[in-house]
Amino acid sequence: MPRTVVSTESQARAELGGDRSKPDWREGRPALPFHELSDREFEVFCFLLLKREHPGDDVLLYGGTGDGGRDIVHRIRTPAGVTTRLIQCKRYESNVGIPVVRKDLAKVWVNVFNGTIPERPDEVVFYAVPDLTSHAKDLVDSQNRWRQEAPGAIEEHLGSPASEELARHAREWWPNPAAETALSLTERARKFTEMVEEFFGVRKVIDGGVGDMAGAVRAIVLPPLESLVEGLARVERAVAPPLPAAPAAVGDLKAAFARSSTELLGQVLGLEVQGGEEVPGHRRRVPDPPRPVQGALPHELGGQPGPHGVRLQGVAEAPEPGRLGPAPVLVGQEVRQRAPAPPPVPGRPPLPVPLGPGNPAP
Repeated sequence: MPRTVVSTESQARAELGGDRSKPDWREGRPALPFHELSDREFEVFCFLLLKREHPGDDVLLYGGTGDGGRDIVHRIRTPAGVTTRLIQCKRYESNVGIPVVRKDLAKVWVNVFNGTIPERPDEVVFYAVPDLTSHAKDLVDSQNRWRQEAPGAIEEHLGSPASEELARHAREWWPNPAAETALSLTERARKFTEMVEEFFGVRKVIDGGVGDMAGAVRAIVLPPLESLVEGLARVERAVAPPLPAAPAAVGDLKAAFARSSTELLGQVLGLEVQGGEEVPGHRRRVPDPPRPVQGALPHELGGQPGPHGVRLQGVAEAPEPGRLGPAPVLVGQEVRQRAPAPPPVPGRPPLPVPLGPGNPAP
């Protein structure tokens, strides 16, 4: 039985009922999963889309047995008059092939010729999802290709060869067929979010940079996690209250600081200390004697006296342990040990300082 012609959105929704499943669709995917809708759901979706896009036009939903090859009729009002567009809704899991298009074209041509469709359409459009095959596109786009296919297609539809008048009608009438695919229908439907969510379970996708992603995580993910952590903390406190931490002994801290300071001071001063005191028998470390003087003569290395009463030493004499002697003075490549000045004698001028131990002034 043919369905009642539907002209309002409420009538179209009433046909679907309220208890139906919604195919999932992730927003990032290019096309809506129209193939997961039923045939009538897809027809109603296309009808509602046209009603949203053209609220002032006449849009009629047919469909079902006895529709004459009309799923939707759209009368487009223009300054030049009214253009009638006949729409065929084809929903398949794979691309719509030439047998389906060929059969529907033959049905429309025959029903327009015999008056089953009283209003001759100016345009015929296939809403074909996911798409048309390449051969089906050729048939829709080329009148010459249709003229080749028309005799056989019409004979298959009628069960008998076409009359001469019908054959001539098939050759001459060309309502500029076209096609809308899943991609183009999806782009049109994106403008009406509430209608998409009425037919599909939309899963949101975050589109943006790192800052947008971080903001979404803070807004969506962190609040439940914080609530969970807080709940676990309350349970932990109720089961086993934490014991207060024992304060560190002040005396232990002072003793540790004293030991560290003492060791560091001993390293700096060259002393071995215990408990902050110098260890008896251990004095300041004497630095290693300097290397032999470069260019010194053999007799100079042996410590023989040089000119002017100067003892040439190849190696500087180190002071005895426990005694800090006078600092050596380097003159060229000679090492001179400066002796302390003798005490002054009353009535005499000061004597010059002898150079080197055991070398009195001349």
